[in-house]
Amino acid sequence: DVAPQRDTKTDKGNGAQAATLEGLLENIPTTPAKLFKSNTAIQQAILENQKILSVNLANYPPAIGYYYDYKRRYPGDSGLRKALFYAHYDFKQIGNVERADSALRALQQQFPLAVETKQLTQKNISVTDSSKDIAANYATIYNNLLAGKFEEALAAKKQADAKYGNHFWTPQLLYIESIYYVKKEQDAQALETLRTLVSKFPTHALATKANTMIDVVSRRKDIVNYLTQLQVEKPVEENTPIVDFSQPAPAPKTTTPVAAAPAVVKPAPTPTTAPIVVKKDTVVAVKVAKQFSYAITDSQYIAIVLTNVDPVYVNETKNAFIRFNRERFYNQKFNYIATALSDTVQILLMGPLPDAVKALDYIERTQPITQGRILPWLTADKYYFSMVSPWNWAIVQQEKNWAAYREFLKKSVPEKFK
Repeated sequence: DVAPQRDTKTDKGNGAQAATLEGLLENIPTTPAKLFKSNTAIQQAILENQKILSVNLANYPPAIGYYYDYKRRYPGDSGLRKALFYAHYDFKQIGNVERADSALRALQQQFPLAVETKQLTQKNISVTDSSKDIAANYATIYNNLLAGKFEEALAAKKQADAKYGNHFWTPQLLYIESIYYVKKEQDAQALETLRTLVSKFPTHALATKANTMIDVVSRRKDIVNYLTQLQVEKPVEENTPIVDFSQPAPAPKTTTPVAAAPAVVKPAPTPTTAPIVVKKDTVVAVKVAKQFSYAITDSQYIAIVLTNVDPVYVNETKNAFIRFNRERFYNQKFNYIATALSDTVQILLMGPLPDAVKALDYIERTQPITQGRILPWLTADKYYFSMVSPWNWAIVQQEKNWAAYREFLKKSVPEKFK
């Protein structure tokens, strides 16, 4: 805040007076007139600070704080119309559509004839494009970025920013845009985008991730040079079971077929380490031999199933879980495998965990905090948790049909997967 200017005239020669009780009381608003003058000065200062932060500095969170301060101090004052006016603008800039609309409704109800109300209800951006319409526009841009339609999304974002003002950001948009720039090795643009995120949303969960990425991107050349010159001898690892998905999976411990095999079909032999040669006249037999099965003692991979997400963001999802698992499950060894089953479905496998009990425990502990902590840049409709045994995953890969396995899992563990 700007410090109030001192009145040098009254300061001169008042040293002795200020030391007395009367001198101290002189500057305290002890009368109604002095109290009115004091409150007026405070109101003007709050509104001026809110305006400067909103318009001049584009620093919206503290500007919103001034709005709440004014509302708390002077709820029935006419100056509240100005605080509401700037609050509507501030909430809109940080993407809080509900609060922006609430501020506008309060302005219309309490001050229907005010200049600020007319300014927001005239035929401009506030009526031709409502806050919900603007949010929907940017949601489309967000989805296109995630789906890998980068050029289309960035072109639409440029048009939207030009129309709505270049301060309409969401931290998710900024973060996924920066990942795109990193992928394209456009480090200057990536750093600018990340720093914008940190400055506008300093308390958001993505601000910490953005700062980490800023550090990494800033040192990209040094890291690449270091890794290029580094000679690493691979240490001898403990005997940890790692599944080779290019080979048929071992037979499950206990099988629970989805449907009984036709009596006329001769089952194929139990899979071995050698690849299965499928002939045209034996396709039915192979499908019968490879039925989904579930046993609580089977090892399980945690599966993060992503839909309509570009591989670059699948890789970022993988990195996010690597960091999280190292911190939270440091005693558990994880392998990470990302696979595209189709143009729209990609799956990140993590594990394996010893059995279904351990896998379900991981999901129950991790799923509730994923959106807020692990993947705050990814909306919840873009992914979900599942689990799959090595045997079942081999069948999924062969058939390219995750939907069938998902239905099988719902029937096998209905209390956990719906």
